[in-house]
Amino acid sequence: MTKAQGKNYNESAVIASAYAYHEDHPSTTYGNSIRDTGKLLLFRVVTALNREQEIAAPLVMSYLMGWGDSRCSHTYTAIYWESVQQEITRAFPTGHQ
Repeated sequence: MTKAQGKNYNESAVIASAYAYHEDHPSTTYGNSIRDTGKLLLFRVVTALNREQEIAAPLVMSYLMGWGDSRCSHTYTAIYWESVQQEITRAFPTGHQ
């Protein structure tokens, strides 16, 4: 359900556009320290990259329907190997361990 990113050459353009937005719109309420400004820049760049990411239609529908990231068609049951080994030893007492 994943789709290969075919337009990797656009990532630098998206990052540049997010940086330009960051420079044009300084935040006066978030904080004035260099650390806060850096955090805001990273947040804006990651948000821009996520916004431009290509997602396959079945995955989008799965999210919209609330089904999650993956679909499993099987039900699994735990096998406790020690009990299996004991049954084999009981059935074949002269066998090697």
